Amino acid sequence: MELPIEVSGDADAAEWLRPGVLMLTVEGDLDMLTAPHLTGRIRAAARLGPAHLVLDLAGVTFMGSSGIQALVAALDVTRDGPTRLHLLVPPGCRVVERPLQVTGVLGLFHTCPDVNGFLRDTGT
Repeated sequence: MELPIEVSGDADAAEWLRPGVLMLTVEGDLDMLTAPHLTGRIRAAARLGPAHLVLDLAGVTFMGSSGIQALVAALDVTRDGPTRLHLLVPPGCRVVERPLQVTGVLGLFHTCPDVNGFLRDTGT
């Protein structure tokens, strides 16, 4: 079931994978122009109170420092609430993996290669 999330007048879809598991799909460039939009989507999704918020980053084609900051900020958004943040990063997705590795923040996130890996790792 898709759920519309309104951010800055744009309608984006979040998909409930299972009860308590909400996935946002991120596609295209994640840079200084798009990172604030992603942050808004994450905040709106976290307000729904899912146990797990999954960011599917398979469709990201570029990640700049603002994109990295948006992902780190997502940890802050979910840290004190009931929601745990997860990143789906397919094997060989260097566009996402490399910047997170080089900046030393990759280890802050729970990452999985795909939805099935996430469901297996979390037992949801």
